[in-house]
Amino acid sequence: MVRKQFTCSLRIFRSLCMLLCLLAAMPALAQLLDPSFDPLPAQPAPTLTLSEAEALVAVGQYQELLEQFRAVTDGTVAGTVAAAPELIQLYADVLHLTGRLSEAERLYSELPDYLPARYGLSWLTWNRGDTQTAQTSLTALLDDASKRSTLNAIEWTALGNAARLLGAHDPQWFTVAVDYYEAALTQDANAVPARLALGELLLEKYNNQEAQSVFQEALQRDPLNAQALLGLARSQHFDYAPEAQETVQRSLEINPNLVAARVFLAQLYLESEQYDSAINEANQALRINPLSLPALSLRAAAYFLSDEESRFEADVQAVLAHNPRYAELYNTLAEIAARNRLYQEAAGFARQAIELDPLSWRGHGLLGLNQLRLGQIEQGIASLERAFEGDPYNVWIKNTLDLTDSFADYQLTADGPFIFML
Repeated sequence: MVRKQFTCSLRIFRSLCMLLCLLAAMPALAQLLDPSFDPLPAQPAPTLTLSEAEALVAVGQYQELLEQFRAVTDGTVAGTVAAAPELIQLYADVLHLTGRLSEAERLYSELPDYLPARYGLSWLTWNRGDTQTAQTSLTALLDDASKRSTLNAIEWTALGNAARLLGAHDPQWFTVAVDYYEAALTQDANAVPARLALGELLLEKYNNQEAQSVFQEALQRDPLNAQALLGLARSQHFDYAPEAQETVQRSLEINPNLVAARVFLAQLYLESEQYDSAINEANQALRINPLSLPALSLRAAAYFLSDEESRFEADVQAVLAHNPRYAELYNTLAEIAARNRLYQEAAGFARQAIELDPLSWRGHGLLGLNQLRLGQIEQGIASLERAFEGDPYNVWIKNTLDLTDSFADYQLTADGPFIFML
């Protein structure tokens, strides 16, 4: 009797346990019966921080950045613009660097209140040859920025870039650009982009002593900065230092997709008459950015020196199709021709640069220098004076004009095809 009572109690206990387990499992059962229920655990949403993106750009992992950004934003910028304009800007810059110009333009337009993006949009417009529209937008950008109470180093650098671009046609803007870059460095002494931009501007104006110091300061703060190494290589090349090629190759070891470094290395090969190597470097640059006008111009110069006329013409037309006012095409050809002692051809290319853009002060300067080399003294001085009038900050042109002031102390003597100044 006791055993039967115990067995009955045990059955009742088991039934109660099963009932309790069933009640506890009801929510889970309800989820299983719900057609929208996903039994797999939720995966964390992909993220991409600004520092991670900058690290990818620094080593040339452009495609990886583009893929990660698309994963984070699901192909859109909605909801991310206000929170991370710097990240959107960097993504747009990489699109620009890789020749995806329409995509870059769309993204820059998504940031109407972000000064660096407005500069990027203006630069795209300028590089298409619509310099008048670009100048209007750049001037408006600088005017709007002047009304802001505070600016960070990134914004000051963008303003410096805007002023530098305006300086291409009005040299007074160059001093403004220097002031803006220095303001960026005052705001943040470690703002390497501002330091690099300042160094490039100084080198462009043939102030290499200061430029080299600026690049070295940048490398002290960031020894593995590929762009800083490129700047130093250009500075070394200005002084005819043989280590320039080694320095630019170090730059490419860090960032093998740095188009500007590929173009500069191609230039070095071209100057040493290694035409095939120059063309190969230009081709590598164009694989990264098929719309790189400097790379197309450099390759055109290589084809010109190699007497490959059809390929030369094809590259010239490719440049002009994208930017019909790109005077730097012919300025590049003029400079390369002059380095190969083809002074007549160099003068002709410089004239073509001026025809494309009458405000190409570099073109006027190259024309004047080559006219002097051809013995066309009066015409050369006139061209140099025009160049100096347009850009009084070009030290090379100023020093050459100072030299021509002494020509009155010499006498020209003709001897057959030669003219001697004695």
